[in-house]
Amino acid sequence: MSRYESRCKACGGRRELSASGLCSEKCKDRWLKRLAEDKERAKRKGERRRKKKERNQTKEQRKIERLQESNAKLKRQNARLKVALGRQETVDQFYQSREWQELRYKVLKKYGRRCMCCGTTKGVIQVDHIKPRSKYPMLALVQSNLQVLCRDCNLGKSNIDETDFREGNEPIERSKRPND
Repeated sequence: MSRYESRCKACGGRRELSASGLCSEKCKDRWLKRLAEDKERAKRKGERRRKKKERNQTKEQRKIERLQESNAKLKRQNARLKVALGRQETVDQFYQSREWQELRYKVLKKYGRRCMCCGTTKGVIQVDHIKPRSKYPMLALVQSNLQVLCRDCNLGKSNIDETDFREGNEPIERSKRPND
């Protein structure tokens, strides 16, 4: 193999080459400049890859944080539901009690099956606590604290309103039970 058969790394020409594989000082400068540019390009490419990786990690971290927040929120809701269900069981126990059933029957017998708010006799008729059980538990089994309402009026009234829809508005007596 002769010295002329090789090509210059910088210009690609077939010339007599030095030990470095370049044909002249001009090609040597060109070659060093190209190496520096390649090195800079590789550095920028590496920097872009690193930034992209950081962005992806940040995105994944934000996803994880959102999932953790969502999970914590669901746990809080679940805890509230458990509490509400516990209250619901207590509410159901009250409405299933013999005392409530007897008192409810007396109120329905006394006032009839007509809503005292809207006057309807159709649909579900309920016996409502004028002063809500949640705020006045001592009045839960006091007949003068009860009125007959349809389901819609009772749900609309909720435990916020203490309106007495009975005619004549009988005064509400305090419970005569010793533990109240």
